[in-house]
Amino acid sequence: MTTNIFKNEIRLALLNYHKEIIDLLQKYPSGHTLHQFNREMEFIANAIKLDFRSSYSKNSIRKALKGARKSICAAAHKSIKNNKVDSTMFFLNYFGGLPLENETVSDAEYDLVIEVDHNLVVAWIFAPTKDEEINNFEIIQQVDRNFFKKCNKVITKYPVDEENVASVAIPVEATPLPEIPEIPAEDVIEELSEDDEDGFYIGRALLSEDLPIEMKNSLDDRRIYGFVRQNFIPEIAPNNIIAFDSPDRTNTILTKIYEFKPGLEKRSGFEHRYQELKSVVSFVPLMEVANGEESEFRAKNIEQYEIRKPTDEEVLRVTGFPATGVPFGLVRHDDIELVARFPFDPTNMVLEDTIYRSFFVVGTQHSGKTTAAKYWFQALTGYSKIAPEKRPAIIILDGEMGKNSYKQFTPEDEMSPKAQKYIKEQGINPIYHKVYSISDDLSVGDSTLSLEELKFEDLTLFFQNLEEKTENILKQKLKLAFEKCARQKEELTMERIRNFVLEDIRTDSLVYPMQRPAIASALNAIELDIFNQPNKTRITTSMLCQPGKISVINVNGLDIPRRRIVAVAIMQLLHRFKEKEENIYPGVILAMDEAEQLYPIKCSGSEKAYVDRIIIKTKEIADNGRKRHFGQFICTHLADSIDSRVVGLAETTMAFRCSGDDKWIRSTFGKNYVDEINNLKTGEAEVFVRISEQNQKQIKAKVYFPDVSLQGNHNI
Repeated sequence: MTTNIFKNEIRLALLNYHKEIIDLLQKYPSGHTLHQFNREMEFIANAIKLDFRSSYSKNSIRKALKGARKSICAAAHKSIKNNKVDSTMFFLNYFGGLPLENETVSDAEYDLVIEVDHNLVVAWIFAPTKDEEINNFEIIQQVDRNFFKKCNKVITKYPVDEENVASVAIPVEATPLPEIPEIPAEDVIEELSEDDEDGFYIGRALLSEDLPIEMKNSLDDRRIYGFVRQNFIPEIAPNNIIAFDSPDRTNTILTKIYEFKPGLEKRSGFEHRYQELKSVVSFVPLMEVANGEESEFRAKNIEQYEIRKPTDEEVLRVTGFPATGVPFGLVRHDDIELVARFPFDPTNMVLEDTIYRSFFVVGTQHSGKTTAAKYWFQALTGYSKIAPEKRPAIIILDGEMGKNSYKQFTPEDEMSPKAQKYIKEQGINPIYHKVYSISDDLSVGDSTLSLEELKFEDLTLFFQNLEEKTENILKQKLKLAFEKCARQKEELTMERIRNFVLEDIRTDSLVYPMQRPAIASALNAIELDIFNQPNKTRITTSMLCQPGKISVINVNGLDIPRRRIVAVAIMQLLHRFKEKEENIYPGVILAMDEAEQLYPIKCSGSEKAYVDRIIIKTKEIADNGRKRHFGQFICTHLADSIDSRVVGLAETTMAFRCSGDDKWIRSTFGKNYVDEINNLKTGEAEVFVRISEQNQKQIKAKVYFPDVSLQGNHNI
């Protein structure tokens, strides 16, 4: 049986144009230069114009193609990566998602289907005319049936003002969509293997034309299928790890559940409806294991493979967590909690620096982000299997307004019994913790910044909006001021430096008159009042850089400009300490809370140059800190509020429950993780450790962190 779908000629021209461009970008994902891409678009448009040269609407077709090309060019300009048009960036910038099933769209009543989120799509229709009626409800139902994804919108693109545009009839063979076959109960549901008398196996693999092995370029998009017996359905859920065993038990495929796949029952023609579904499951194949050796999954005949729950060792193998290392948290599986260990070992030349390769941590308020960070800092500084002299010193810039999140760490005897038990079993000692408070109010706070361990050129990091020539002159004068203080054995204070420099430039004929007020303004900036305050403890590396010590620098009472000065001063102080070869130990980790205040993606013109300096210094630490054992732990509520130059530095990313970060989640973890991360429970995080060394593969897993808050109040 054949039916016809009618599409007007302008619509067909635009559809063909977009199909060709999608095919071009998918065929060459590494991209074209912008010039090459524009030439390809011109070539495609000319070919389509030639196809419709006899059409009465050829002028309208040319106009529609021109309008589409203008929008596509604008998106291409925003999608440049490594001097080429990046296909993924272009799809997101132009379509708002990824186009699906490009090869079949011309045979449907919609034109394109765009996946904008996990299992959520929109339908596109090109060039509707004034007299054309579009049944959005019917189109949404068709997309739902054809793609097994929720369609919530029909979008019309490039509408035309013409009426009665000639249409073309497109024949469509009315063959039903692929069905999930009926599985005979005696063949699959209740059949036991010889090894399965005690219910060890919970199901069996499925392989057919309707349920093929899908080998996509992206590992997260690969699929195999299986049938799980009804009585085991309540025990499994998406993202559970599941093992497939070969008939001879020599090969195991380790997978994670993607979704419970709907079965379809044929009615008539294209009419289908959902059955009750609880058994056919799709899986993402992660790896194969044979004789203890891991390898990438390869397509093969899996018809006789049987499905079971994994062993503890297999769960950890899939996550990538090693057998030894610092207790990082817990991996939960089938009502069992397994200790996940971070691959850090100061006695191993390969793994001695892994905690110094920068962490980036994202999560909304009350997602458990801060409690997890407190636990991790306690584990790093108190783990009994790390020699005391090789435990890192951790310096925390506590910037969460009004909360003082790190001012107090919960004593072990005030934690919940479960947390106390975990801390004791893992051999994690009590913390060594000290708080230093900085304020611009002389009557508040107990600590102050100092210049004594900095070099003269470091001071220019604190000054905003100086032109390069003026800054170079200031450096020369600062050098002289530092040397004078050294000769006269005077304490380096901002006041002495300021007085000397201002007096020097007043009488120096080589300093232009217009440069003098700029230098004076920089040196007299009110934000510098946090240096050398009288009767307060000076913050030095000798007090911060002690093995196993957690130092909290409380900056909650400071405005954002002063917080940035504190951050830059501490960064540079630690940098000067770690640049000396003899200071490889102790290792140092600088933790920065509320990082969006330090690295905002949007800032005023007067702030931009200063923020850029902080970012450059952060990048310098990330690039060189590994060999010097100097790392960073950067926390924020929203990844998209942080400058991308900082976000990309970390080799360990921890995503707690998020809101408004879908784009970042897709680019960092993958599109399949958006819903999962947005709905994580308090204290849970999806963790991605990119460290890939000898005998240590990358880690990607959901981790639950021990609740070390007061009596298990895991809500910060």
